[in-house]
Amino acid sequence: MISQNRICFDILIVTQPVTKHISLEYYRKLMNSNCNILVSNSKSKIIEFLQSEQIHYQIIEQDSIDTWGTNGIFYITDNRKDNNISQILSLAKERGVDIDINFLGPQEELSLLPLKMVMEKLRGPGGCEFDKKQTHQTLKPYLIEEAYEVIEAIHEQNPDSVCEELGDLLLQVIFHAQVAEEQGEFQLDEVLTKLKDKLITRHPHVFGGKYAQTGTDPLSWEEIKLEEQQNNRKSPNQNEIDDREGNKHPRESKSVLDKVPQAAPALVKAEKIQKIGKKMGFDWENSSGAYEKVNEEFTELQDAYQQENWEKLEEEIGDIIFSLVNLARFFNISTEVSLERTNEKFRRRFRYIEDKVRKQNEKFSNYSLEELDNYWDEAKKRGI
Repeated sequence: MISQNRICFDILIVTQPVTKHISLEYYRKLMNSNCNILVSNSKSKIIEFLQSEQIHYQIIEQDSIDTWGTNGIFYITDNRKDNNISQILSLAKERGVDIDINFLGPQEELSLLPLKMVMEKLRGPGGCEFDKKQTHQTLKPYLIEEAYEVIEAIHEQNPDSVCEELGDLLLQVIFHAQVAEEQGEFQLDEVLTKLKDKLITRHPHVFGGKYAQTGTDPLSWEEIKLEEQQNNRKSPNQNEIDDREGNKHPRESKSVLDKVPQAAPALVKAEKIQKIGKKMGFDWENSSGAYEKVNEEFTELQDAYQQENWEKLEEEIGDIIFSLVNLARFFNISTEVSLERTNEKFRRRFRYIEDKVRKQNEKFSNYSLEELDNYWDEAKKRGI
């Protein structure tokens, strides 16, 4: 229930017809509000309800919100993209007044706006000190961590965990967008708009557009992206790029490989590089060529090992991994997922060894490698 002496800034976004069964929470807010109750247009779904309850309201069809802010605003709209919403948010921020945003309608009508407001509060006066200290650079580890936790939840086939972890990953998007807005770089709306436009532009076979070539196959995603980068590069310094640590380096000549993120893990980077090579026609005709390349690299590794050339050994190990990634690609196998499965298998079997040692009330150091390896073989035979 709204206090009579509080200047309120409330937004109610109505996405379903309103009857007398309106939520008691909203009813109390409307009945006890000492704010100006403004309705976006005369056809709003809530008009009939307001009239039946004899609640005074004002229709405001023009962008004149700033003239109504003296005693606070209770704004009701049917359109979650209403331009007046951003004006109310700005007005509330200028006056240091808290604002509530509520939805009256189906769950699917929810937007990112309430979440953005929470983040603004966390990073604003009286917010969370930890959140206020974060920057793009300090948030990088959390972004990677949350992405991996989504993958783990998917691996566990736990829908509730997937739902929760996707929310945590989305939080990182909201966080970075808020930091960017505060620094005058871009806003969350721009992130969403650019994503929508990108999906449309890069699917000319679905949406048409300038890349839908008549009588020929439409340009591929990579070809469109390269053309966009060549024509519309917006980097503050077009001749520099950032590495994983944020250090700047001279940009090389434009290439389709420019799309591969420098900060990506090496396995992911190798997969992306090889997929681009395939799309450009630089690839083996079939898996046998890739398989022979693996054998070739193993032979070179053996030579480096026998020669005790450790620098060359490091290079050859990298070549083997790269060639294995390439072989896996022919069978549509993700080496990241494949390696993670092996990691998990090792963890399961190592736990089996730990349990065996623990049951004997012994220490690992009391066992020989052969004895531990026997336990490993037991676990393997049990299908662990």
